[in-house]
Amino acid sequence: MRTALRISLLALSLFLFCSLTACSDSETAPVSGDECTQEGATEDGLTCQDGQWVQEEELDAGHGEDTSAGDLDDTGSGDLDDTGSGDLDDTGGTEPDATPCEAETDEEFCTRHQVECGSFTARDDCDVERTVDCETYDEFQCPDHTECHLAQDSEADTNLCLCPPFGSLDRDGICELFNAECGLLDFQELCPEWDPVDEDLICGECGTNSTCHSGECRCDDDFDLCDGECVDLESDVDHCGSCDNSCGTATDAEAQCTDGECHFICDDPDLDYCDSDPTGADLSACTDLTTDDNNCGACGVTCEDGTTCRDGQCECPDDCCSADDCGQFSTCCNGSCISNTVECIDDECTSDDQCKDGFGCRDGECVCESDCCEDSDCSNVEQCCHGECTSSTLFCPECHENDDCPDLEYCCLGNCTDTPICGSDGCTDDDQCDGLEVCNNGQCECNEDCCTDDDCGETAQCCPDGQCHMGTVQCPILE
Repeated sequence: MRTALRISLLALSLFLFCSLTACSDSETAPVSGDECTQEGATEDGLTCQDGQWVQEEELDAGHGEDTSAGDLDDTGSGDLDDTGSGDLDDTGGTEPDATPCEAETDEEFCTRHQVECGSFTARDDCDVERTVDCETYDEFQCPDHTECHLAQDSEADTNLCLCPPFGSLDRDGICELFNAECGLLDFQELCPEWDPVDEDLICGECGTNSTCHSGECRCDDDFDLCDGECVDLESDVDHCGSCDNSCGTATDAEAQCTDGECHFICDDPDLDYCDSDPTGADLSACTDLTTDDNNCGACGVTCEDGTTCRDGQCECPDDCCSADDCGQFSTCCNGSCISNTVECIDDECTSDDQCKDGFGCRDGECVCESDCCEDSDCSNVEQCCHGECTSSTLFCPECHENDDCPDLEYCCLGNCTDTPICGSDGCTDDDQCDGLEVCNNGQCECNEDCCTDDDCGETAQCCPDGQCHMGTVQCPILE
Protein backbone atom coordinates (compact mmCIF):
# COMPACT_ATOMS: atom_id res chain seq x y z
CA MET A 1 0.00 0.00 0.00
CA ARG A 2 2.76 2.37 0.85
CA THR A 3 4.60 1.39 -2.28
CA ALA A 4 1.61 2.21 -4.48
CA LEU A 5 1.24 5.59 -2.74
CA ARG A 6 4.86 6.48 -3.35
CA ILE A 7 4.52 5.51 -7.04
CA SER A 8 1.47 7.73 -7.34
CA LEU A 9 3.24 10.66 -5.67
CA LEU A 10 6.25 10.21 -7.92
CA ALA A 11 4.07 10.23 -11.03
CA LEU A 12 2.30 13.37 -9.82
CA SER A 13 5.60 15.10 -9.16
CA LEU A 14 6.88 14.22 -12.63
CA PHE A 15 3.66 15.59 -14.18
CA LEU A 16 3.99 18.84 -12.27
CA PHE A 17 7.64 19.20 -13.21
CA CYS A 18 6.89 18.72 -16.90
CA SER A 19 4.07 21.23 -16.66
CA LEU A 20 6.32 23.86 -15.03
CA THR A 21 9.18 23.40 -17.52
CA ALA A 22 6.92 23.07 -20.55
CA CYS A 23 8.60 19.80 -21.44
CA SER A 24 7.12 17.68 -24.22
CA ASP A 25 8.47 15.07 -26.50
CA SER A 26 6.79 16.74 -29.44
CA GLU A 27 7.84 20.38 -28.59
CA THR A 28 11.04 21.98 -29.86
CA ALA A 29 13.46 24.01 -27.68
CA PRO A 30 12.54 27.77 -27.35
CA VAL A 31 14.43 30.45 -29.32
CA SER A 32 15.16 34.05 -28.16
CA GLY A 33 12.20 36.23 -29.14
CA ASP A 34 9.60 33.42 -29.04
CA GLU A 35 6.49 33.95 -26.94
CA CYS A 36 6.27 32.48 -23.46
CA THR A 37 3.53 32.28 -20.85
CA GLN A 38 5.33 31.46 -17.61
CA GLU A 39 7.00 34.67 -16.45
CA GLY A 40 10.45 33.94 -14.98
CA ALA A 41 10.69 30.40 -16.36
CA THR A 42 14.11 29.37 -17.69
CA GLU A 43 15.14 26.87 -20.38
CA ASP A 44 18.30 26.36 -22.41
CA GLY A 45 19.88 29.61 -21.16
CA LEU A 46 16.71 31.65 -21.89
CA THR A 47 14.37 33.34 -19.45
CA CYS A 48 10.74 34.27 -19.94
CA GLN A 49 10.46 38.03 -19.50
CA ASP A 50 7.53 40.27 -20.48
CA GLY A 51 6.00 37.41 -22.53
CA GLN A 52 9.18 36.65 -24.57
CA TRP A 53 12.20 34.33 -24.25
CA VAL A 54 15.39 36.41 -23.87
CA GLN A 55 19.05 35.58 -23.35
CA GLU A 56 20.18 35.87 -19.75
CA GLU A 57 22.80 38.48 -20.66
CA GLU A 58 20.02 40.60 -22.26
CA LEU A 59 17.78 40.58 -19.23
CA ASP A 60 16.65 44.08 -18.00
CA ALA A 61 17.91 45.20 -14.57
CA GLY A 62 15.74 43.91 -11.82
CA HIS A 63 14.40 40.98 -13.94
CA GLY A 64 15.49 37.40 -14.18
CA GLU A 65 15.60 34.55 -11.75
CA ASP A 66 14.70 35.59 -8.26
CA THR A 67 17.44 34.31 -6.01
CA SER A 68 16.75 36.58 -3.08
CA ALA A 69 13.26 35.48 -2.13
CA GLY A 70 14.30 32.33 -0.36
CA ASP A 71 13.23 29.58 -2.85
CA LEU A 72 12.11 26.31 -1.41
CA ASP A 73 14.95 23.85 -1.00
CA ASP A 74 14.83 20.21 -2.11
CA THR A 75 12.94 19.31 0.98
CA GLY A 76 10.18 21.81 0.26
CA SER A 77 10.66 23.31 3.62
CA GLY A 78 10.65 26.86 2.30
CA ASP A 79 13.63 27.84 4.41
CA LEU A 80 15.81 30.73 3.35
CA ASP A 81 19.04 30.10 1.41
CA ASP A 82 22.39 29.31 2.95
CA THR A 83 22.87 32.75 4.39
CA GLY A 84 19.50 32.88 5.97
CA SER A 85 19.71 36.63 5.89
CA GLY A 86 17.47 37.48 2.96
CA ASP A 87 19.54 40.65 2.41
CA LEU A 88 19.86 42.32 -0.97
CA ASP A 89 23.01 41.53 -2.85
CA ASP A 90 25.85 44.08 -3.31
CA THR A 91 24.33 45.76 -6.34
CA GLY A 92 20.62 45.68 -5.69
CA GLY A 93 20.12 48.22 -2.84
CA THR A 94 22.49 51.27 -3.24
CA GLU A 95 21.23 54.73 -4.45
CA PRO A 96 22.99 56.59 -7.35
CA ASP A 97 25.49 59.41 -6.52
CA ALA A 98 23.82 62.93 -5.95
CA THR A 99 24.31 65.80 -8.60
CA PRO A 100 26.75 68.57 -7.31
CA CYS A 101 25.08 71.94 -6.36
CA GLU A 102 25.82 74.81 -8.78
CA ALA A 103 25.99 78.05 -6.76
CA GLU A 104 24.27 81.26 -7.87
CA THR A 105 26.29 84.31 -9.09
CA ASP A 106 27.15 87.23 -6.80
CA GLU A 107 24.62 89.44 -8.55
CA GLU A 108 21.90 86.76 -8.21
CA PHE A 109 22.85 86.37 -4.53
CA CYS A 110 22.40 90.13 -3.90
CA THR A 111 19.09 90.21 -5.78
CA ARG A 112 17.64 87.15 -3.95
CA HIS A 113 18.46 88.69 -0.57
CA GLN A 114 17.05 92.10 -1.67
CA VAL A 115 20.32 93.85 -0.83
CA GLU A 116 20.32 97.58 -1.77
CA CYS A 117 23.92 98.46 -0.97
CA GLY A 118 27.18 97.50 0.76
CA SER A 119 28.64 94.10 1.66
CA PHE A 120 26.26 91.33 2.79
CA THR A 121 26.79 87.92 4.44
CA ALA A 122 24.24 85.07 4.21
CA ARG A 123 23.79 81.49 2.96
CA ASP A 124 23.58 81.04 -0.77
CA ASP A 125 21.27 78.66 -2.64
CA CYS A 126 23.71 75.78 -1.93
CA ASP A 127 23.37 76.44 1.82
CA VAL A 128 26.95 77.73 2.03
CA GLU A 129 27.70 80.89 4.01
CA ARG A 130 28.97 83.59 1.67
CA THR A 131 29.97 87.29 1.78
CA VAL A 132 29.41 89.41 -1.36
CA ASP A 133 30.35 93.07 -1.96
CA CYS A 134 27.10 94.01 -3.70
CA GLU A 135 27.93 97.69 -4.23
CA THR A 136 30.39 96.75 -6.98
CA TYR A 137 27.29 96.57 -9.19
CA ASP A 138 25.55 99.80 -10.20
CA GLU A 139 22.08 98.59 -9.25
CA PHE A 140 23.20 98.08 -5.63
CA GLN A 141 24.44 101.64 -4.95
CA CYS A 142 22.58 104.26 -2.94
CA PRO A 143 21.26 107.53 -4.45
CA ASP A 144 23.17 110.65 -3.42
CA HIS A 145 20.52 111.73 -0.91
CA THR A 146 20.62 108.43 1.03
CA GLU A 147 23.13 106.44 3.10
CA CYS A 148 23.77 102.68 3.29
CA HIS A 149 22.54 101.04 6.52
CA LEU A 150 24.01 97.53 7.04
CA ALA A 151 21.84 94.74 8.35
CA GLN A 152 24.26 93.89 11.19
CA ASP A 153 23.96 97.47 12.46
CA SER A 154 20.17 97.57 12.40
CA GLU A 155 17.12 95.40 12.88
CA ALA A 156 16.63 95.00 9.12
CA ASP A 157 17.07 91.63 7.36
CA THR A 158 19.21 93.17 4.63
CA ASN A 159 21.24 96.27 3.72
CA LEU A 160 19.03 99.29 2.93
CA CYS A 161 19.52 102.79 1.45
CA LEU A 162 17.87 105.25 3.85
CA CYS A 163 17.57 109.04 4.12
CA PRO A 164 18.92 110.80 7.21
CA PRO A 165 16.39 111.00 10.06
CA PHE A 166 13.73 113.62 9.44
CA GLY A 167 14.33 116.68 11.57
CA SER A 168 18.11 116.30 11.59
CA LEU A 169 18.47 118.79 8.70
CA ASP A 170 17.22 122.35 8.24
CA ARG A 171 15.71 123.65 5.01
CA ASP A 172 19.05 124.49 3.39
CA GLY A 173 20.46 121.14 4.45
CA ILE A 174 17.54 119.24 2.94
CA CYS A 175 17.82 121.17 -0.35
CA GLU A 176 21.54 120.47 -0.43
CA LEU A 177 20.88 116.79 0.34
CA PHE A 178 18.67 116.48 -2.74
CA ASN A 179 20.94 118.77 -4.80
CA ALA A 180 17.92 120.98 -5.46
CA GLU A 181 18.32 124.70 -6.10
CA CYS A 182 14.69 125.48 -6.87
CA GLY A 183 11.16 124.16 -6.92
CA LEU A 184 9.00 122.03 -4.64
CA LEU A 185 10.31 118.81 -3.09
CA ASP A 186 8.03 115.77 -2.62
CA PHE A 187 9.34 114.03 0.52
CA GLN A 188 7.13 110.95 0.15
CA GLU A 189 8.64 110.20 -3.22
CA LEU A 190 12.27 110.92 -2.34
CA CYS A 191 12.31 109.51 1.22
CA PRO A 192 9.36 107.16 1.74
CA GLU A 193 10.67 106.18 5.18
CA TRP A 194 9.81 109.73 6.35
CA ASP A 195 6.12 108.88 5.92
CA PRO A 196 3.78 110.15 7.28
CA VAL A 197 5.61 113.52 7.06
CA ASP A 198 2.97 115.51 5.22
CA GLU A 199 4.67 118.71 4.11
CA ASP A 200 6.53 120.07 1.13
CA LEU A 201 9.55 122.32 0.91
CA ILE A 202 10.38 125.04 -1.61
CA CYS A 203 14.12 125.20 -2.11
CA GLY A 204 14.30 128.50 -3.98
CA GLU A 205 13.47 130.48 -7.09
CA CYS A 206 15.37 130.85 -10.35
CA GLY A 207 16.85 134.10 -11.58
CA THR A 208 16.02 136.22 -14.60
CA ASN A 209 15.56 134.43 -17.93
CA SER A 210 15.55 130.96 -16.29
CA THR A 211 12.97 128.34 -15.24
CA CYS A 212 13.03 125.49 -12.71
CA HIS A 213 13.16 121.95 -14.14
CA SER A 214 13.24 119.01 -11.65
CA GLY A 215 15.04 121.07 -9.00
CA GLU A 216 17.50 122.60 -11.48
CA CYS A 217 17.40 126.15 -12.87
CA ARG A 218 17.81 126.13 -16.64
CA CYS A 219 18.12 129.06 -19.00
CA ASP A 220 15.13 129.84 -21.17
CA ASP A 221 15.30 129.49 -24.94
CA ASP A 222 17.66 131.99 -26.67
CA PHE A 223 19.62 132.49 -23.43
CA ASP A 224 22.95 131.00 -22.33
CA LEU A 225 24.47 130.49 -18.89
CA CYS A 226 27.48 132.79 -18.34
CA ASP A 227 29.02 133.41 -14.92
CA GLY A 228 25.91 132.08 -13.19
CA GLU A 229 23.50 134.28 -15.17
CA CYS A 230 21.29 133.58 -18.19
CA VAL A 231 22.18 136.17 -20.83
CA ASP A 232 21.43 136.88 -24.50
CA LEU A 233 24.73 136.56 -26.38
CA GLU A 234 23.24 138.60 -29.21
CA SER A 235 22.82 141.77 -27.14
CA ASP A 236 24.71 141.49 -23.81
CA VAL A 237 27.72 143.88 -23.81
CA ASP A 238 29.50 141.80 -21.14
CA HIS A 239 29.03 138.54 -23.07
CA CYS A 240 28.79 139.55 -26.72
CA GLY A 241 28.84 136.59 -29.08
CA SER A 242 30.35 134.33 -26.40
CA CYS A 243 30.58 134.15 -22.62
CA ASP A 244 34.19 135.35 -22.49
CA ASN A 245 33.84 138.31 -24.89
CA SER A 246 33.22 141.67 -23.20
CA CYS A 247 32.84 144.81 -25.29
CA GLY A 248 34.66 146.87 -22.65
CA THR A 249 34.27 150.63 -22.25
CA ALA A 250 35.42 153.83 -23.94
CA THR A 251 35.86 157.28 -22.44
CA ASP A 252 33.65 159.09 -24.92
CA ALA A 253 31.43 156.36 -26.36
CA GLU A 254 28.78 153.86 -25.26
CA ALA A 255 29.27 150.15 -25.92
CA GLN A 256 26.53 148.21 -27.68
CA CYS A 257 26.20 144.55 -28.67
CA THR A 258 24.29 143.93 -31.90
CA ASP A 259 23.88 140.46 -33.40
CA GLY A 260 26.75 139.21 -31.22
CA GLU A 261 29.21 141.93 -32.33
CA CYS A 262 30.51 144.89 -30.31
CA HIS A 263 29.91 148.45 -31.47
CA PHE A 264 30.46 151.86 -29.89
CA ILE A 265 28.27 154.90 -30.29
CA CYS A 266 30.14 158.18 -29.73
CA ASP A 267 28.67 160.76 -27.37
CA ASP A 268 29.16 163.37 -30.12
CA PRO A 269 26.76 162.44 -32.95
CA ASP A 270 29.10 164.05 -35.52
CA LEU A 271 31.89 161.61 -34.66
CA ASP A 272 32.37 157.93 -35.38
CA TYR A 273 34.12 155.31 -33.29
CA CYS A 274 37.21 153.80 -34.89
CA ASP A 275 39.38 151.50 -32.80
CA SER A 276 41.55 148.63 -33.97
CA ASP A 277 41.23 147.03 -30.53
CA PRO A 278 37.95 145.03 -30.57
CA THR A 279 37.69 145.03 -26.77
CA GLY A 280 37.55 148.81 -26.50
CA ALA A 281 40.23 148.77 -23.78
CA ASP A 282 39.10 152.16 -22.38
CA LEU A 283 40.46 153.96 -25.44
CA SER A 284 39.04 157.18 -26.85
CA ALA A 285 38.67 156.54 -30.55
CA CYS A 286 35.86 158.87 -31.63
CA THR A 287 36.99 160.75 -34.70
CA ASP A 288 35.78 162.88 -37.61
CA LEU A 289 35.77 160.70 -40.72
CA THR A 290 35.74 163.80 -42.92
CA THR A 291 39.19 165.00 -41.79
CA ASP A 292 41.02 162.07 -40.16
CA ASP A 293 43.92 161.02 -42.40
CA ASN A 294 43.95 157.59 -40.67
CA ASN A 295 40.21 157.07 -40.99
CA CYS A 296 39.14 158.99 -44.07
CA GLY A 297 35.52 158.39 -45.03
CA ALA A 298 35.52 155.08 -43.13
CA CYS A 299 37.44 153.47 -40.28
CA GLY A 300 40.81 152.14 -41.34
CA VAL A 301 41.10 154.12 -44.60
CA THR A 302 44.51 155.85 -44.51
CA CYS A 303 45.55 158.67 -46.79
CA GLU A 304 48.97 157.98 -48.30
CA ASP A 305 51.50 159.51 -50.68
CA GLY A 306 51.17 162.99 -49.17
CA THR A 307 47.39 163.18 -49.54
CA THR A 308 45.17 164.52 -46.81
CA CYS A 309 41.55 163.85 -45.86
CA ARG A 310 39.10 166.46 -47.11
CA ASP A 311 35.35 165.84 -46.89
CA GLY A 312 36.03 162.16 -46.40
CA GLN A 313 38.23 161.88 -49.49
CA CYS A 314 42.01 161.57 -49.68
CA GLU A 315 43.14 164.53 -51.80
CA CYS A 316 46.40 166.17 -52.65
CA PRO A 317 46.80 169.47 -50.75
CA ASP A 318 49.27 170.89 -53.29
CA ASP A 319 49.74 170.89 -57.04
CA CYS A 320 50.91 167.31 -56.80
CA CYS A 321 51.42 164.60 -54.27
CA SER A 322 53.08 162.03 -56.48
CA ALA A 323 54.64 161.78 -59.93
CA ASP A 324 51.30 160.46 -61.20
CA ASP A 325 49.90 163.97 -60.74
CA CYS A 326 52.52 165.43 -63.14
CA GLY A 327 53.28 165.04 -66.81
CA GLN A 328 55.37 162.40 -68.52
CA PHE A 329 58.56 164.45 -68.28
CA SER A 330 57.89 165.90 -64.84
CA THR A 331 58.01 164.76 -61.27
CA CYS A 332 56.47 165.91 -58.01
CA CYS A 333 58.81 167.73 -55.64
CA ASN A 334 57.63 169.36 -52.43
CA GLY A 335 54.09 169.64 -53.74
CA SER A 336 55.02 171.00 -57.19
CA CYS A 337 55.59 169.41 -60.57
CA ILE A 338 59.15 170.00 -61.75
CA SER A 339 61.17 168.73 -64.66
CA ASN A 340 62.43 165.26 -64.02
CA THR A 341 65.86 166.50 -65.16
CA VAL A 342 66.11 168.62 -62.02
CA GLU A 343 67.11 167.03 -58.75
CA CYS A 344 64.46 167.21 -56.06
CA ILE A 345 65.82 167.93 -52.62
CA ASP A 346 63.37 167.52 -49.77
CA ASP A 347 65.22 169.59 -47.22
CA GLU A 348 66.41 172.49 -49.37
CA CYS A 349 66.11 173.68 -52.94
CA THR A 350 68.79 174.52 -55.43
CA SER A 351 66.66 176.12 -58.20
CA ASP A 352 63.28 177.77 -58.74
CA ASP A 353 62.13 174.74 -60.68
CA GLN A 354 62.04 172.81 -57.42
CA CYS A 355 59.48 175.20 -55.94
CA LYS A 356 55.74 175.62 -56.53
CA ASP A 357 54.32 178.25 -58.81
CA GLY A 358 54.92 181.73 -57.42
CA PHE A 359 57.78 180.51 -55.24
CA GLY A 360 61.48 181.00 -55.84
CA CYS A 361 64.46 179.24 -54.35
CA ARG A 362 66.29 181.60 -51.98
CA ASP A 363 69.09 180.34 -49.74
CA GLY A 364 67.94 176.78 -50.19
CA GLU A 365 64.31 177.51 -49.31
CA CYS A 366 61.27 178.03 -51.49
CA VAL A 367 59.82 181.47 -50.72
CA CYS A 368 56.87 183.29 -52.22
CA GLU A 369 57.92 185.90 -54.76
CA SER A 370 54.48 186.91 -55.99
CA ASP A 371 51.71 189.01 -54.54
CA CYS A 372 50.34 185.77 -53.20
CA CYS A 373 51.17 182.10 -53.24
CA GLU A 374 48.24 180.67 -51.29
CA ASP A 375 44.67 181.77 -50.64
CA SER A 376 45.66 182.62 -47.07
CA ASP A 377 47.83 185.42 -48.46
CA CYS A 378 44.68 187.19 -49.73
CA SER A 379 41.59 188.68 -48.07
CA ASN A 380 38.55 186.67 -47.11
CA VAL A 381 36.76 187.54 -50.36
CA GLU A 382 39.74 186.87 -52.58
CA GLN A 383 41.65 183.96 -53.94
CA CYS A 384 45.25 183.54 -55.01
CA CYS A 385 45.25 183.00 -58.76
CA HIS A 386 48.67 182.45 -60.34
CA GLY A 387 50.42 184.74 -57.89
CA GLU A 388 47.75 187.43 -57.82
CA CYS A 389 44.84 188.03 -55.44
CA THR A 390 41.58 188.10 -57.38
CA SER A 391 37.93 188.08 -56.40
CA SER A 392 36.84 184.68 -55.19
CA THR A 393 33.81 184.96 -57.46
CA LEU A 394 36.01 185.09 -60.54
CA PHE A 395 37.15 182.04 -62.39
CA CYS A 396 40.84 181.30 -61.87
CA PRO A 397 41.98 179.49 -64.97
CA GLU A 398 44.04 176.40 -64.42
CA CYS A 399 45.97 177.12 -67.56
CA HIS A 400 46.45 179.68 -70.31
CA GLU A 401 48.18 177.40 -72.80
CA ASN A 402 48.95 173.74 -73.30
CA ASP A 403 52.39 174.07 -71.69
CA ASP A 404 50.68 174.90 -68.43
CA CYS A 405 49.12 171.44 -68.36
CA PRO A 406 50.73 168.07 -67.62
CA ASP A 407 51.89 166.00 -70.54
CA LEU A 408 49.16 164.48 -72.71
CA GLU A 409 46.68 167.14 -71.50
CA TYR A 410 45.50 170.27 -73.26
CA CYS A 411 44.40 173.71 -72.10
CA CYS A 412 40.82 174.39 -73.06
CA LEU A 413 39.11 177.54 -71.81
CA GLY A 414 41.33 177.71 -68.77
CA ASN A 415 41.08 174.05 -67.80
CA CYS A 416 43.44 171.16 -68.50
CA THR A 417 41.68 168.34 -70.30
CA ASP A 418 42.67 165.18 -72.16
CA THR A 419 40.47 166.24 -75.11
CA PRO A 420 42.62 167.80 -77.82
CA ILE A 421 39.64 169.47 -79.57
CA CYS A 422 38.55 172.75 -78.03
CA GLY A 423 36.23 174.70 -80.36
CA SER A 424 32.58 175.63 -80.43
CA ASP A 425 31.96 172.71 -78.13
CA GLY A 426 34.76 173.75 -75.79
CA CYS A 427 32.72 174.72 -72.71
CA THR A 428 29.98 172.80 -71.01
CA ASP A 429 29.30 174.99 -67.96
CA ASP A 430 29.97 178.54 -66.71
CA ASP A 431 32.80 177.42 -64.45
CA GLN A 432 34.93 176.88 -67.52
CA CYS A 433 34.67 180.54 -68.52
CA ASP A 434 36.71 183.58 -67.32
CA GLY A 435 35.32 186.14 -64.90
CA LEU A 436 31.64 186.77 -65.34
CA GLU A 437 31.44 185.06 -68.71
CA VAL A 438 28.91 182.34 -69.18
CA CYS A 439 28.95 179.29 -71.39
CA ASN A 440 26.55 179.78 -74.29
CA ASN A 441 26.37 177.06 -76.95
CA GLY A 442 29.90 175.93 -76.15
CA GLN A 443 31.28 179.52 -76.22
CA CYS A 444 32.20 181.70 -73.25
CA GLU A 445 30.32 185.02 -73.69
CA CYS A 446 29.91 188.12 -71.58
CA ASN A 447 26.37 189.20 -70.83
CA GLU A 448 27.42 192.13 -68.62
CA ASP A 449 29.15 195.48 -69.24
CA CYS A 450 32.32 193.67 -68.35
CA CYS A 451 33.34 190.19 -67.52
CA THR A 452 37.09 190.55 -67.08
CA ASP A 453 39.45 193.40 -66.35
CA ASP A 454 40.42 193.40 -70.03
CA ASP A 455 36.95 194.75 -70.80
CA CYS A 456 37.56 197.85 -68.63
CA GLY A 457 40.87 199.19 -69.89
CA GLU A 458 44.06 199.86 -67.97
CA THR A 459 42.64 202.24 -65.31
CA ALA A 460 39.54 200.32 -64.32
CA GLN A 461 38.63 196.91 -63.10
CA CYS A 462 35.69 194.64 -63.66
CA CYS A 463 33.84 194.08 -60.41
CA PRO A 464 31.50 191.21 -59.46
CA ASP A 465 28.50 193.38 -60.32
CA GLY A 466 29.53 193.28 -64.00
CA GLN A 467 30.43 196.95 -64.02
CA CYS A 468 33.77 198.66 -64.63
CA HIS A 469 35.00 200.68 -61.68
CA MET A 470 38.08 202.85 -61.38
CA GLY A 471 41.02 200.83 -60.16
CA THR A 472 41.35 203.01 -57.06
CA VAL A 473 37.75 202.36 -56.12
CA GLN A 474 36.91 199.25 -54.13
CA CYS A 475 34.36 197.01 -55.74
CA PRO A 476 30.95 197.21 -54.15
CA ILE A 477 30.03 194.30 -51.90
CA LEU A 478 27.22 192.27 -53.37
CA GLU A 479 24.45 191.21 -51.00
